[in-house]
Amino acid sequence: MSEGNVEQIAEDLAFVRKAVQRRRGITSLATNVLWALIILVGFSMNDFYPAGVGLFWAIAVPTGMTASGVLYWIAASRAGERDRTMDRRTMMHWLGLGVAIGLTFLLVACRAVDEQALGLPLLIILALAYYLAGVHLDSSYLWAGMVMAAGAVAAIFIRDYFATMLGVAVSAALILGGILRSRRNG
Repeated sequence: MSEGNVEQIAEDLAFVRKAVQRRRGITSLATNVLWALIILVGFSMNDFYPAGVGLFWAIAVPTGMTASGVLYWIAASRAGERDRTMDRRTMMHWLGLGVAIGLTFLLVACRAVDEQALGLPLLIILALAYYLAGVHLDSSYLWAGMVMAAGAVAAIFIRDYFATMLGVAVSAALILGGILRSRRNG
């Protein structure tokens, strides 16, 4: 094998490695910023306008999911990649989160759980969903999941403006994770 062939093979392997690494975080930074803003507003409403929280999430989640899908499609198209298996896995992950949250509200509707006690279980479900998304789908979500989990513990000790502080911390983790992923993927 000539030296030129070895160099060409090394270049080809580097290209494939970079494509695989890029695939791991195809989501755009815009998606992270979108959810950081939704989370910041939605969490903060618990402290400043609790009566509007349900309506906010009822509008923000479907709108945010639709916008996320469009942003993902744009990012994947720019990268020249469409992986239907990963697309399906991503959709099933976030759909599973939606079902889990829906089931918690079903428990409230059946009076099995008091509505006032719903915040922490929802936070734990969100923490797990974001953490697992960070492990299996896109590493930029990992820190947000860990911040939410830490927030579930902190809720025991902090009362005043807790939701706003947590919203700021989770939003910062999402944006920082997106920036780090963008730098890593070039």
